[in-house]
Amino acid sequence: MFRKGSNVAKLLKFSFGSFLRGLVWVLVLAGAIVARADSTNATLAKFEAESGTLGTDWAVSNSTSPAYITITTGGAGSTPSSAARVATYSVSFPTPGTYELYARVRVGPGTFDDDSMFYGNGFGVKDPTLASGWIFVNGLADKGFTAATNVVTGGGTAGSGVWKWINLSQFAPGPIFTVAASNQTQTFQIGARENGLDLDAFAFGTTGYNFTVGNLDAGADGAPPTNSTCTVNWTNVFQRIDGFGASSAWRSTWNSTVADRYFSTNTGLGLSLLRTRIAPGGTTVESSIMRLARDRGARVWSAPWTPTTNFKTTNANGVFSLSGGSFVGNTANYQAYANQLAGYVVNMKNTYGVSLYALSVQNEPDFVTTNYESCGWSAQQIHDFVPYLSAALTASNVGATKILIPESESWGSGPGLYNTTMTDTNTAPLVGVIANHNYVSDNNNGDQSVPAALNSYGKALWETEVSTFNAYEPSMTNGIYWARRLHQFLTVAQVNAWHYWWFNAGDNSGIADSSDNLAKRGYVLGQFSRFVRPDFYRIGVITNFGTAL
Repeated sequence: MFRKGSNVAKLLKFSFGSFLRGLVWVLVLAGAIVARADSTNATLAKFEAESGTLGTDWAVSNSTSPAYITITTGGAGSTPSSAARVATYSVSFPTPGTYELYARVRVGPGTFDDDSMFYGNGFGVKDPTLASGWIFVNGLADKGFTAATNVVTGGGTAGSGVWKWINLSQFAPGPIFTVAASNQTQTFQIGARENGLDLDAFAFGTTGYNFTVGNLDAGADGAPPTNSTCTVNWTNVFQRIDGFGASSAWRSTWNSTVADRYFSTNTGLGLSLLRTRIAPGGTTVESSIMRLARDRGARVWSAPWTPTTNFKTTNANGVFSLSGGSFVGNTANYQAYANQLAGYVVNMKNTYGVSLYALSVQNEPDFVTTNYESCGWSAQQIHDFVPYLSAALTASNVGATKILIPESESWGSGPGLYNTTMTDTNTAPLVGVIANHNYVSDNNNGDQSVPAALNSYGKALWETEVSTFNAYEPSMTNGIYWARRLHQFLTVAQVNAWHYWWFNAGDNSGIADSSDNLAKRGYVLGQFSRFVRPDFYRIGVITNFGTAL
């Protein structure tokens, strides 16, 4: 949940209407994550761990009750690594619907060295070496439930050495498991990681219903939550919210209807951040869009995809080009390029009345391609350039614009590009925002891992670009995927801001189609952006049906 300002008095004063809008946001998000089925009672599809087709590295223990499986070889990494470490099951579901995955596990004496595994990212056979096919489960040592009356969620406090149930779909969020009436038998796989984790049984239970340990032990149906409670801890304050947004890069015009659709808090999504492109040479074609966003209360910031070729090496084809090549780091280039970027900020303020909130040093400095504008920068070059840029902004009377680094192409590899700057006491104070993108090796499938809580060195932490690039898919199934991603970035990575890639596109890289008709993922983003406004704070909320915000 989110609150405005830094004290409860301010929250209680800022209007009951705002509170109701926030409550609607919480209910909508909870509904997206734990949407209930239509039946009176939930259904359960339970199966024993030893009942599947086991890879050769699995062993079945029949010496004690219950029978269980365990892996005989240790492993690490982000995949099971081989078919020998995969178990395959054919699961018959009693009814169509959406399901969550439960597991009965026992963590060995190694505790946090014995408590990880994988489950399939959706139904079907997965490549054991491809990370996008698997959901990584880690940290089971101190989670789970043992008492028969316990409702099983993704939490719990059961320790090691005991059999316990846990909701893996909530503990390590992955796909919505959807079963159609036309195909109620599905193939499902698990993968091994650390040895020392024993697996007794699995169950798929209808999404949004309560299953107790007793239900799961008996293979019995669950029931809808009754007397649901929501505990709000006003003093458990997490990160400040800077906003939600997308990019208008390469687009030059909007009309007021389109601007309202994206930025109005009355009739639109209420986006509060606009990411724009700085063209080579320090110009832009997006000035009118920037003003429309500004007039609707959004913060505007900019990023260059490449400087002009006089600042660069040749690219992979051996030519000087805007597409590819790397920045040539020397005193003259640092000074000249810093002056150019500062001049861009000044021009936006003086000519168009747009005061830029932040300025990125470089879009994806670790992804150099000849397919479009790009430029490579090393961590040391970013470190060396930041003082020049800070001084140029200050000298131009636009020092309030925050410097943003490094905008790595992938979330997890970002620290390699910004640690050099942020561990230097001379350069760290000059940076205002730590930011990265969230692309992976399979960008049609998207990132299925839980985003890491990166070290932001006390600065704002932003996710500044992500999408998939597959064919346009506007359905709520896709929307639910992005609801989970947003929720994970806010609650696990604890970002201050989150951006989709484009506003509109002919494929899934936009939140709308090429005519600005919103896909369901756009509406999902709006459930955050319209009701969770800049300078709100995330606070602790726990419900008795397993959702924590």
